[in-house]
Amino acid sequence: MFMVTKTLTITKDAYDLLVKNKLDDESFSQELNRLLTEKKRRPLSDFYGAWSKETGEKVLKILEKKRTMPKTRPQQTKEMFS
Repeated sequence: MFMVTKTLTITKDAYDLLVKNKLDDESFSQELNRLLTEKKRRPLSDFYGAWSKETGEKVLKILEKKRTMPKTRPQQTKEMFS
């Protein structure tokens, strides 16, 4: 396979981040491809405790109300969150 190479100028901080996050068996090109194409899905458990109980209950009520309503205009939806 023919491979084209390009030179990039990056800051020392950016380089240090690349070195820190690079897997042992990958090149910097492979790392950049992985980082830029990888989906950033996280398990819901990562967000446990992010909201207070009160905020969580408020959001849940809004979502339940939204699910039972006919499709609304954006302004009506916005009003639900105020």
